[in-house]
Amino acid sequence: MSARINSLTTGPDRGIADRKQQLAQAFIDCLHTGDDTAHFSDLEQGSTVSVPQNLSHPSLFDGPAIPAFEAGEQFGPFTIQRVLGSGGVAHVYAATDDSGEQFALKVPRIASPWINDLMGREFRIARTVTDSSLVAMRALHQIDDVHVIAQEMIVGSSIDAWVRQGTPVGQLPDLNRVCQAIAQLARTLDILHKQNFVHRDIKPNNILIDASGQLKLIDFGMATRIRTLGNWSNPELQLGTFRYVAPEVAMGCCQTTASDIYSLGRVLFYLLAGRLPCLDLPIQPDWSNARIAAQLTEQLPHGTPSDLVNLCIGTNAFDPEHRPTAEAILDYLQPGAVKFESEPSEPVADLRRELRKRVKASSSQNGLIVMAMQDTGQASLGDAMDAISGDENYLVLKGQTSADEHLRHRAINPIVSELGQWLQNLGPSLRSAWPLLHDSPAIGDWPILGILASAHTRFAQATSLNGARETGLSDLAWLFQSLTEDRAIVLCIEHLQHADAASWRILRQLQTVAQNHRLIIFASVDANDAAAMDQLGSLVSSDRIHTL
Repeated sequence: MSARINSLTTGPDRGIADRKQQLAQAFIDCLHTGDDTAHFSDLEQGSTVSVPQNLSHPSLFDGPAIPAFEAGEQFGPFTIQRVLGSGGVAHVYAATDDSGEQFALKVPRIASPWINDLMGREFRIARTVTDSSLVAMRALHQIDDVHVIAQEMIVGSSIDAWVRQGTPVGQLPDLNRVCQAIAQLARTLDILHKQNFVHRDIKPNNILIDASGQLKLIDFGMATRIRTLGNWSNPELQLGTFRYVAPEVAMGCCQTTASDIYSLGRVLFYLLAGRLPCLDLPIQPDWSNARIAAQLTEQLPHGTPSDLVNLCIGTNAFDPEHRPTAEAILDYLQPGAVKFESEPSEPVADLRRELRKRVKASSSQNGLIVMAMQDTGQASLGDAMDAISGDENYLVLKGQTSADEHLRHRAINPIVSELGQWLQNLGPSLRSAWPLLHDSPAIGDWPILGILASAHTRFAQATSLNGARETGLSDLAWLFQSLTEDRAIVLCIEHLQHADAASWRILRQLQTVAQNHRLIIFASVDANDAAAMDQLGSLVSSDRIHTL
């Protein structure tokens, strides 16, 4: 990663470049640990602070500190009741005015003209976009040369507290609540983005759920119009919360609406797992989406529905162009679109048992074996893999195809990512015996090798292995031959009716490899999809297609 970081230090202003490098390194460190609280004081670790204190530019905080208020203290027309939260710029108090009306009062921590301007901007932006899902701004007050914001008092809890409700870390909460909360957040961001605003500080503490279950997005201190983002690209003004900030922001690039989507993805992962992912980024700059996808999938709780896994992968993509829009997320999460496991009916249970039985019976064969199901939603081929996944003679890798263009990793990528992860876990001496080349033509001819190369840096920039350099096919065959070590590689590909042309080409290549090597490819398909069945008929004989 040092190469990527060092590339940030080439600007004309060495001071700014050094600060960029510091920010980038801190961001990478926090991704690896899954937390960034080491950068913050003990008092602030319970909240989320905009900028680590050791990286904050001094000019941001020039001016005298405003002491925190105690319950019962008077500040202008307001009586302080209690502290609601603290951030890098301000404290928020529950307060009442002279008439007894309750407010959430946002008071800066520093008395400075710059902070006053920031408070004024927040007030104006929040008043520009009005919706029931956005905190209502009541008034902007100037008290003793300090600008403070009086906003509606929301009685409720943060989104993570509302969703998880004490669920232990690593266990799934109520998934209906997850979908309901994320759908509301996507709707709110869609409203902001369509009016050319970005929030720039999406995190659980800034997303509240009131007593009726209504989401309220708060803290517009970092929000801005998209057309003015250039004014915020200077790293001295680079604010955000490292645990939720997008990579392009930490690297000093301009933010877009996609930056909010990345933060939403981090929130989604936190809601599902009760913690943030710990991403093991390589030393060299390989931040490919497939690599991130593999690690996210591995760290989500067991039993996470594939629809939510894929949403996590899409929203956490390091490439902003690969993230779905807020509108696409909202469509994806529309009622009934995401299905969760429930107690199966007897016919469905019978189908699942039969599927496992067919998998077990076919596990001694090589090549493509198809499970053509009348209703692919009733049983998962991936779940049926447990019939052999516990056997040490098999290495089982799962993936699926999808028609959803916004979630691009719902194709063959997860299979290759899992394979790459398995390669990564091999001993260094075994890995070093596989030097890879930069100039093999196989990366163009055989996409599966290119995906593997881009997904895992230890094998990146290469698709040719020692001992097999004649053709792309021999490269692929040698790879599988080297990995098997008396184990059969089992690829499970679900929903072939959604496969695109590239996926069908890869499947044909794998089928060719499997003719001479211990490779089993289990695939499910909708038996009613004539086009997919015709494709499969040209690949395998009828005795390899099991109709269920």
